[in-house]
Amino acid sequence: MLVAGRNELVIGGSDALYTSSFLYVFKKFLQEADKEGPDKFFEDIAYYGFNEFISNISDYALVDELVNSLNEEKVALLFGKYLASLPNKQLTDHEIIIHAMTMAEVLYEIRHHERIKHSLITEIDKIQKQTWMQLAFMYQRMYGGFKDILNDKDEYKSDMSYDVLQVQRLQKQDNMVQACFYYDDDDAVSSFTSSIATYNSKLWEKKDLGNFIVFNSRSGNNMQVYMNKPNTKQGCDSSQNEMLLCIAEEGYTVTSFIHRGHSYHLGQSLRKMTASGQFVFLGSCGGYSQVLKVFELNPDVNIIATRSVGSKLINDPLLHSINTELVNNRDINWNVLWKEFDAKFQTKQTKDLFRPIYRQINILG
Repeated sequence: MLVAGRNELVIGGSDALYTSSFLYVFKKFLQEADKEGPDKFFEDIAYYGFNEFISNISDYALVDELVNSLNEEKVALLFGKYLASLPNKQLTDHEIIIHAMTMAEVLYEIRHHERIKHSLITEIDKIQKQTWMQLAFMYQRMYGGFKDILNDKDEYKSDMSYDVLQVQRLQKQDNMVQACFYYDDDDAVSSFTSSIATYNSKLWEKKDLGNFIVFNSRSGNNMQVYMNKPNTKQGCDSSQNEMLLCIAEEGYTVTSFIHRGHSYHLGQSLRKMTASGQFVFLGSCGGYSQVLKVFELNPDVNIIATRSVGSKLINDPLLHSINTELVNNRDINWNVLWKEFDAKFQTKQTKDLFRPIYRQINILG
């Protein structure tokens, strides 16, 4: 719930609004709360629901914007208390990971605030010295990861399976099959049209199968890219099911799942994904918040997810590059790819949309 002046808006989280509406409400909240100060607003409600509020705005990379409008000493105290309270909560391992992911993003955004940074590092040092910490491996890794983020340390030892997506992981019966999900709205039509344009007819054969299309690579590794059409007469849900049934009847196994659409469609895409997925793309706004649901299907899956605003300006060239590499039998080195695209996206719009945060996903890994 956000209350600003005489205006009150009750929502059930960021998923209850369009991304544009959520961003508008947040900006409006800061403008209205600025009259007395956001600190006064949160103090008046005794910081009720503050953790959930931070989690929601973290999905859209807005934490630093909020912190800039708050008293740094109070922010440091609030987050310090929150970090110290985590071990005292009756949390499942799944919930611990969710909290760790959220705090990793929060701390990364605010690490340049020196007063907050040093205060939180001191608090973490106190927590790590407690006797019980020697017996809690997951919490050791979590707090160690938090401190590394605050100290801007992004070097870590990781499993090669997460640094490099190997071609052979995506090949089943000498084929790589990708299923792309589109939805029935103007955004989907625009994304669908834009995506199709990236497939060169000299390199890809296009087949129109009514409610969906499929691109087949003409040379190199065998690859089939299936896309359901948006706004079909039977609707996207039936078109997607028809597409998946056709894939199964052809004897193929989907090893890449691509979600293209608004965040409120993501649940439907997730329900259609299976454990066979070795690469999953969550290109919708705030898709990052749902990565654990994908890991539950396959703990070793490679995921690209959007934290803030998803855009075809980023999604299309990124997917085109990945598919081109795979067809040409080249493994995907994520660090190399991020650097290439970081250099490629040089306009203000694309630079703002593309801010790779690959290193943070390994907070507990």
